[in-house]
Amino acid sequence: MKDTTTDRSLNALKHGASAKTLFLPSEDPVQFDRLLDDAYEQYKPANAQEDGLVYDSVEGRWYLDRRQKVRAEYELFLHNTFADASLWPDRDMAHLERLDRYCTTAERAFRRALVNVRFIKTEAVKDEHWRELLALRKETLKLAREKFERAKEKEARRNGDKLKANLKAHQEATAAAAPVQQAFISFVDNITIIDQLSPSNDEVRKLIENGAMQTVVRHYTFLNDIPEEYSFLVPNGFERNSAKRYEIRHQMEAAQFLKLARREDEEIAHFSTNQSEISDEDWVQLQRNKTK
Repeated sequence: MKDTTTDRSLNALKHGASAKTLFLPSEDPVQFDRLLDDAYEQYKPANAQEDGLVYDSVEGRWYLDRRQKVRAEYELFLHNTFADASLWPDRDMAHLERLDRYCTTAERAFRRALVNVRFIKTEAVKDEHWRELLALRKETLKLAREKFERAKEKEARRNGDKLKANLKAHQEATAAAAPVQQAFISFVDNITIIDQLSPSNDEVRKLIENGAMQTVVRHYTFLNDIPEEYSFLVPNGFERNSAKRYEIRHQMEAAQFLKLARREDEEIAHFSTNQSEISDEDWVQLQRNKTK
């Protein structure tokens, strides 16, 4: 069964004044041990009942010190933020009053514990049994501290897993936003037009279908002419020169690329079919007319 008690206590760490956890991350357990040593040596509890009274007084002192410290730090924060106390926001004033009530409650609890522990008749204690009780109490506190440390480690791992998940999601979103780069090289000779694409249209289609890419940037390199079917890349009236090399960068959305790639596939299929139906001489003449 999951132990949710410590997890709930850790949530209260954000509000130190009301936290029921014995040790907060900002506190030093060694200081608590010193208070415990001093109290046990002073009152020398001889049995379990007296042991509980002494421990309650130490715990009461510990919580009172914590609440007073939180209250003082909050008031200092308000002074540093608003030099004039009359300008303090009502919400902060209400919180300060709440801290005052926490301090008052802790002080009353400590005073009750102190009154009870003073009933111990230390003069009747002749043995060293109190040292055994102190050692037992410290062993109990050690287990409580280890449990708290495990809870903190668990919280840190949970935060680390959450950070990794957020980082992965960011990386995936960044990858999806980055366009795929496609190189397109076209060479026109006296017989036909030779086109080379890297990656191929099919490979780019798969990236789009998988949702990995939504934008395509095609880098055209026309070595000695711009074929008529790609004239949309240049403005109207542009005079092509078959002796020149042209490099054009064209960015398009996924839908536009898919439409262009489908047209390219249809043209390849069309000319492949025509080539099989006509004579070699007629097909060569057809390709020469296409490049004119």
